[in-house]
Amino acid sequence: MENPNVYEKIQFLKKNHDNLVLEMYFVTKDTTIKKAILENKTSEKLLKNFLEILEKQIDENTIYRDIKDLDETTTENEYFYFENTKIYDKLSHLINFWENKKIEDSKSVEKDIYGLIFKIKTHNDYLLIYQQCYGINILKKNSFFSLFTQGGVFKNIDMDILNISYRVDFLIDKDFFVILNLKPLEKQYGYKEIIAKEASNTIDVIRGMNFISNLKILEDSIKKNAKKIKNINKDVL
Repeated sequence: MENPNVYEKIQFLKKNHDNLVLEMYFVTKDTTIKKAILENKTSEKLLKNFLEILEKQIDENTIYRDIKDLDETTTENEYFYFENTKIYDKLSHLINFWENKKIEDSKSVEKDIYGLIFKIKTHNDYLLIYQQCYGINILKKNSFFSLFTQGGVFKNIDMDILNISYRVDFLIDKDFFVILNLKPLEKQYGYKEIIAKEASNTIDVIRGMNFISNLKILEDSIKKNAKKIKNINKDVL
């Protein structure tokens, strides 16, 4: 696969800003996806802010690396990607989800929100932004006593609150799945286990060559150095 055409896609969306619509979806840990109906002004503000963020993070010089080459050497303005035809199975529910089944509308801030999807769409094209959710994102009125100020007076916010960060973790369209933030991929979606398994397989290959008698040090370092171990060039051993 050639490098993902992310920059071109963002520029296309920017030029067609007047025809864009942003929709928001809740993703739960069991992969259920529900649509959150946004007020028009809220949708327009989120759209504007996310496009500005993407323009800052991605330009014509951005480097993309296949996820199979994941290591410790990531640099600024460099991101990893999956080919959509070889997507990690735990991410597959985030692709084309609206085509597979009827999406229910959410009537409230769901208590088990795991992530948010923002779908930026035109008449015949789209871009998905995925943002991982954490405890700080969801404030349930039964768990917090939230306040706001009005005219110098503090008042109670008697409702559930969803805090949305101006952060992009994954970018998805029909041709690419780009990882802008590795943390949720490795931790929340368990990809570090895939890395550790690949590192373990590399050690097994080395063991089979029978020229290193003690691999215990290498085995004990998998948790810390899995990315380095999995990328050992076995052809030169």
